[in-house]
Amino acid sequence: MYRLLVSQPSLNSFDQFSSLAEEVWNSGIMTHHGPKVQELESKLKSKWSIPNLALVTNGTVALEIGLKSLELPKGSEIITTAFTWIATPASIAWSGYKPVFADIDPNTLNIDPSKIEDLITENTSAIMAVHVFSNPCDVKEIRRIADKHNLKVIYDGAHSVGVRYKGQDLSQYGDVTTHSYHATKIYNTGEGGSIITPNPTRAKLIERLRFFGHDDTKNIVNEGTNGKMHEISACIGLANLPMLDKTINHRRELTEGYQKNLSVTDKVRFQSFNKESYNYSYMPIIFDSEDSCIKVFESLKEIGVLARRYFYPSMDSIDRFKSSNYCHVSRDIASRILCLPCHDSVTHNDVIDISNKILETLRNI
Repeated sequence: MYRLLVSQPSLNSFDQFSSLAEEVWNSGIMTHHGPKVQELESKLKSKWSIPNLALVTNGTVALEIGLKSLELPKGSEIITTAFTWIATPASIAWSGYKPVFADIDPNTLNIDPSKIEDLITENTSAIMAVHVFSNPCDVKEIRRIADKHNLKVIYDGAHSVGVRYKGQDLSQYGDVTTHSYHATKIYNTGEGGSIITPNPTRAKLIERLRFFGHDDTKNIVNEGTNGKMHEISACIGLANLPMLDKTINHRRELTEGYQKNLSVTDKVRFQSFNKESYNYSYMPIIFDSEDSCIKVFESLKEIGVLARRYFYPSMDSIDRFKSSNYCHVSRDIASRILCLPCHDSVTHNDVIDISNKILETLRNI
């Protein structure tokens, strides 16, 4: 039995949720873009100062509908990062496109823009980059490359809720950005996600696509799907939203504690990021070797702490997506990265205990 998991939902009091859920129960309106979903959409747009946001069932469906809204040629290639969760390339393949993997920057852990252009062919239609652990990609350079080659840009922003970059919400860069509100994310609706675009015409298309392709008069005008968020998920989101800023601040303090404690050894290093453009969703550390990573993982289990090798393995190495483009940096980082517990239930004393266990293990290697 673990005393600390690598992630745990940030939840407000049950009373906050139950009072909202009771309203839904009494109304009899459970879905079909009901009042709670509309209220949550409005509050999220206001909080992040963004014009267009559509709530959907989960972050993977968000990626699939986001891709559909770009109206790319079927069978075309989409350049993406090898250092990500399976949902990123799977959504590309599921939607009828071919994922092409680019390597990553060893410091930011994001897709390396200098590796993108050599992968562009006459069949390339888009770039799907990931803001890894909420760290903003080099959005300016990615846009330059995309405009030069007439490509669309979609950001998998599953981790990047609430991150601001150069004066505006990070979701406003690119043609489409998606969020995940899964229970493991810094802000959750239990299971859910959203699709965000600065383009109002595309925003209306996305709203139709998530509801079978219906327009406002219920005519079918697009090939859509059933991607609507239901009212109970929206209630969870409404209950949890007031906690978000407090949660980010707590995780920032935990991260600073981990980094201070572990910086005494040269056997670990950290992701490079701007403290003002990061939400501290995760606490990744990169070890000097895979052996060190595995031994620390096992030693933490001994004291009831579950860390996670995340992201592992590198997507270019799995059989389903294996290609001729070998992503050396991604495979190297994936083999020796570990995410430590960093959530509302983690205390500053926990950080000290975990850090001490890591340092003890590394001294004995």
